[in-house]
Amino acid sequence: MFADDTNLTTASLNKEELQRQRRLNFDLELMHNWLLANKLTLNKDKTEYMLIGLHQRLSTVETDPILEFGDTKIKRVNHAKSLGIIIDEQLLWNNQIEAISGKVSKGIGMLRRIKNCVPKTTLIK
Repeated sequence: MFADDTNLTTASLNKEELQRQRRLNFDLELMHNWLLANKLTLNKDKTEYMLIGLHQRLSTVETDPILEFGDTKIKRVNHAKSLGIIIDEQLLWNNQIEAISGKVSKGIGMLRRIKNCVPKTTLIK
């Protein structure tokens, strides 16, 4: 069985603590052991991590932490989809709004195309 939508969260007030790769990798190892004990599997190829913070603070991170899950290095991303919501590293809504706007635009386009083929009462329901 796969462990879908698994999130591991850690917080730090300063970049030095955040860059302590040993702590983060230790937490990943604990999670890996828990998954194994509960007969769950994590898709290592889909596993990603994101640093979240203000732009000013993120720009002070000189090197990305090297995080590993078993023998696989985890890729850093600046946005990810979690439970249907796009989250970015600054907790801005731009990517989510763009995604929803695109879906709404497609729906409106479909309604325009079918408006002459379908009775008005059907479109209003």
